[in-house]
Amino acid sequence: MTFILAWMAIPSVQGQKADNLEVVKHLYDALENNSTTSKDFAAMTPTLNWEEDKSAKDVNERYTITLSAIIKNEWRGISFQNLVFREIEESKVIVTGMVSGRQPTECDGVTTKFQHIWTFKDGEIINFKE
Repeated sequence: MTFILAWMAIPSVQGQKADNLEVVKHLYDALENNSTTSKDFAAMTPTLNWEEDKSAKDVNERYTITLSAIIKNEWRGISFQNLVFREIEESKVIVTGMVSGRQPTECDGVTTKFQHIWTFKDGEIINFKE
């Protein structure tokens, strides 16, 4: 059922060409509302090439919230703040902001600044860089 709700919350990720900004905004809404899982996300973005910045791999995951960790359900109570969505090219959307959450094994919450770049081709997300 989660898959169906997540799929409905993200219109036209596949198939019809959609407004790239709207597709990305719906993805963040779905992530914040916990209405998508890693399997759902993979099904919605089958051609996605996932890139993590090398420096992001070396940070302490206890104090940094990455999108891949959110999708893997490693964080709870996810909340995005100060989101700015910009189309930087016809096929690229950049999202900046802050994300807050808490790991299930920790009491303290964490807030992390982020920048994500989403690349589209023919209305489908084909690349993500964190």
